[in-house]
Amino acid sequence: MADRHFPVRPNLEQLKHQAKDLLRAIKQGEPSAVAELKKHHPKTITPENTKLADAQLVLALDLAFQSWPGRRGTR
Repeated sequence: MADRHFPVRPNLEQLKHQAKDLLRAIKQGEPSAVAELKKHHPKTITPENTKLADAQLVLALDLAFQSWPGRRGTR
């Protein structure tokens, strides 16, 4: 999975689907998805222990955000 760029017209539903796709790819051991997890996740996490929240965080950080939109207590 290549580095992402924030879309001109962001759609939260599309970003949710991307996070689910990323999680699925990580769980399946896809090398590029696992590399993305390791590159962007602030903690060391194994693919089998990855949760949707982790994939959302990786996606948000890849898009240069500090957190996933809508998460309580994060900005």
